[in-house]
Amino acid sequence: MSTPEGVVKKSVKLLLPRFGIYPAKDAGVYPKDSRGWYYMPVPGGYGVSGIPDFVGHYYNNFWSVEAKILGEYPEGFQLLQLKTIRHSGGAVFVVDGPVTLRVFEEWLLGIKHIFEGKV
Repeated sequence: MSTPEGVVKKSVKLLLPRFGIYPAKDAGVYPKDSRGWYYMPVPGGYGVSGIPDFVGHYYNNFWSVEAKILGEYPEGFQLLQLKTIRHSGGAVFVVDGPVTLRVFEEWLLGIKHIFEGKV
């Protein structure tokens, strides 16, 4: 059985291939429509505190997604890492359900339109 946060992570994972974004671990075997990659840092005692659940790039744009249970917000090291990513020019998204997932999807769609000349 998946946790509520696990359901959010799954919804993000299902969205990404629609934009040609594939797991970084699959480098070298990406489909022809590949336009970016993502990585999900492994939580545990050996990582860096607060790194978002997803980090990746799409058409030369760095982005991160922190998955949360509906209504929860990043705190502590998570908030610090998200602020650092944003100050470095990366896009930051906190996804806690369908509405915030749609915000991330709209951003991806905007990037796609710019790079594929559809604006």
